Order: sequence, then C-alpha cells, then structure tokens
Amino acid sequence: MSATCNTISTVGLARRGLLRLGWIASVLMLAGFDALAAEPVSGDARPVTLADFEFLRQEPSRKQKQIVEVSGIRAKGDAMATTLWRQQDSGGWFFCRKMVCGSSITMSGYPIDSAGAKRLKRSVRLFFLLALAALMGCALPPGYSPEYRQINTELVQRALVPLQASTVPAADRPLGVYVGVALDGASPAFDGDIRRARDGLFLQSASGPSLLLSNLRAEPLVDPPADLATMPTVARAAGQWLQSQRAQSVRTPFALVVIASHGKEDRLMVRAGKTQLLAWLDGAYIKAFLNDLGAVPTIVIISACHAGSLIPALRAPNRIIIAAAAADRASFGCGADSNSTVFMQTLLDKDLDRSLSLEDLFMRGLNRVIALELRYKLTHSLPAMDVGSNMTAFAATPIAKWSTTLSEFRMSKP
Repeated sequence: MSATCNTISTVGLARRGLLRLGWIASVLMLAGFDALAAEPVSGDARPVTLADFEFLRQEPSRKQKQIVEVSGIRAKGDAMATTLWRQQDSGGWFFCRKMVCGSSITMSGYPIDSAGAKRLKRSVRLFFLLALAALMGCALPPGYSPEYRQINTELVQRALVPLQASTVPAADRPLGVYVGVALDGASPAFDGDIRRARDGLFLQSASGPSLLLSNLRAEPLVDPPADLATMPTVARAAGQWLQSQRAQSVRTPFALVVIASHGKEDRLMVRAGKTQLLAWLDGAYIKAFLNDLGAVPTIVIISACHAGSLIPALRAPNRIIIAAAAADRASFGCGADSNSTVFMQTLLDKDLDRSLSLEDLFMRGLNRVIALELRYKLTHSLPAMDVGSNMTAFAATPIAKWSTTLSEFRMSKP
C-alpha cells in the first residue's frame, strides 16, 4: 500500500483541525445552553419530566417545531441531544436535554422565561456561525474529502487481494470466505467483535480469505470503511470468489458474515469514527448485501441491540442467523473501554472446540449470557438463532465435520 494510506496531507490535517474546533465550539455552546436554562423564573418553575417530553413529542398540534437539535456529541459514552421546545398553549419555553445510553432514556430540563429564550436563540445563531466557519476550512468531513476517498479506494483494493490468490483447503476444512463488518466506529467493541469471530471461528474452521470493513478510523488506517460504497463492492467480489470456487471444487464453499454495530428495531447504525453518523441500514439493505454473496451456505452473526428484529427480513433457506438480542431487547458490552461485546465473548472462546456444532456454540453462549445477566441483575437480552430449511444438518454438525456436510449441500436461491 502506498504512503498515502498511512499519512494525510497537511491540508487534510488542517481541515480536520478546523472541524474539531467546530465540535469544541458545539460543546461550549451546549454548556452555555445549560447556564441559560438554569436561570430562576417566576411562577411554579420545576424540572421538565419525561412525561412533559412525551406530551411535546406526541402532541405536534400543541407545540412548535423544535428550534434546534444538536446531536452526536459524545460524553462518557452517552449520546446527548439538546432541544428547545415552545409549548403553544402556555406560551412557555422548555429547555430539555435527553441522555440516551443503550435502551434507557432520561430527561432533564427547566422552563425558561422569554428573555432567556431570546438569548438562547441568539446563542443558537452564534453556534451555527461558528459551525459554518469550521466547515469553511473543511468543506467535506473526514471520510468524504478527496484525501480520504483516495485512501479508501486503496484500502478496498488491498482488502480484495486475498480473493485473487489461489486457495488450497486443508483436507479436514471446507472452503469459505469471511466478511466482518464493524459499522459503528464509536466503540472498539464492534471492531473487536469482527476480529474475534475471524480468529476464534473462521480461521480455526475453514480455509479461505478474510475481508474486514471497519469504521474504527484509527490511524494508520488498515481496513476499508464500512459504508454504502464499500459494502456492496466487497460483497459482490466475495460472491464472485465463492462462485468460482464452487465451479472448481466438488465441495460447496460457505460464507461467514459478522455485522457489529449499535442497533434499534430493524436498523443498524453506520458511523465513521466517533461522531460522523452516515446512515441507518434497514433489513432490506442488509438482505441485498447478503444476496450478493450468492446461494452458498451462509452463517450470519449480528452483534447489536435489537438484532433479532432483522431476522424476518434476512431469513433464507441457505442461512443460519445468530442475533445478539431479541427484537425488543438490548445487548451489552459496547462501551468505549470494551474490546468486544459480551455476546461475542460468551459465544466464542479464543480456542475453538471443533467437536461442537453451531447449535452447541449458541446454546453454550446463551447460558453464559443468562448467567451474567442474572449475576448483574440485567434485563435478559434473549439472543436468538434462526436456521434455514437447507441448513438444519449443517447447524447440528460438529465443526470438524463441516467439509462432509457441505459436500452434500444442495444450492438454492436465497
């Protein structure tokens, strides 16, 4: 890989510095918002409750649209969103801060008088002027600037090199391809999940290339980003490799796909680094991504909150889908200081016991998760496993005998 992949031009560094100044200005403005909101007011001033927020959210006819909402600022692993609301029926203003961490939501805020509201609006205008000044020096955020586009192109080309090499499988191991996708770069846990699955499952059970996409944008950059441009490119290339191997071998190759991120129902977050929210991927997009791999036997592991909500959209005869949590439940262990999520740590040991089947691995991991949840009095995450109609025998087969099972697998459209 050229030096371009490991270094950023002086112009690029200057742009990034200005953007960070913009984020610092944002934090300072939020601190100013708090000071304004805390001013004493006449009447029966009281903290804003969650019920107040729900009223404002559910009764759009009785409120004006929020004046400003600044989100994406990170503070000790929690996402902050600050909103100023005007409630029409009382003419009063509410200053609210919503803290979101996992599945919990808390609200805090205060009613402010009209003078305070005017000062707050002036502060909002100043905030946008500061943000505009920062963006003038950084017309495109990291990940979209010309320098980063060139770097990402080279990283993708480098990642696809293993697909061009000839693979000679071991006698007791099937051919396969591994695709690990860490969609959220805000926590190293998601990047750690895709590496743990590669090292703890794929490399100890199969022969073939490993492809990693990660939004943990730590320099020097090694892996291409997981975004809407690189994901289809990598999936199609992996699908072509699987088709060529199927044509050359009597054994059917398989795919192992691990996707790790923050999630909500039928959505997975795509975020570059810690602050740059790019998109939310729904089940239809992820299904298209998996379809690009073809009709080969495919194991899909989704490490995310509410991962089970994606199973109906992704279900296919040739797929086994393992989800870290039920459709309406959160998963655990994705903090900024985590190297891997709790689910992936309980599912896969560093040394793979090849006498176990996928069903055995899942049940062992499920029991470990339940034990931890009981110990720390956490709401049960309820991991789920869905086995396609053509994958029943494969799911129950010891990993050491996957080659035999795959030689008898009949291809069908996903």
